[in-house]
Amino acid sequence: DGRGATPEAIDSAAETADLFVTNEVAARSYLDCGPAEAASYLRDAGADRIAVTVGADGAYLAASDENDGAVQHVAAPDVEVTDTTGAGDAFTAGLVHSWVLGNRVAADAGRVAAAAAAQNCTSEGARGALPSRTDLSSIERQ
Repeated sequence: DGRGATPEAIDSAAETADLFVTNEVAARSYLDCGPAEAASYLRDAGADRIAVTVGADGAYLAASDENDGAVQHVAAPDVEVTDTTGAGDAFTAGLVHSWVLGNRVAADAGRVAAAAAAQNCTSEGARGALPSRTDLSSIERQ
């Protein structure tokens, strides 16, 4: 409350979003619902692709043009975590690479993004183990 965004502002942003990424804390704060419900809400508000991250529990994804808009859960890979700084940015970069630019389906793009975030968590700092484009392409082929 009082942080500058309202559900109406989020609706307005979602109307034109090719990719709308948020986390569970923001979803609960602004939309007063859990991650799966937030993904559905943002899809219904007009976003083409939605991801709601839940840290070590992965993410919930939905796309207006896939699986009748059904929300899908993607698990996070189990890695030895050194530092979570930058994990969300790595996840989002993986989504852009695989889902927006690569036209993968939500489940595959989510798997790539989750692997990118997990890899980044294995080293110190925001970019300690940030995957390269080659790393992401390798993950996509798995």
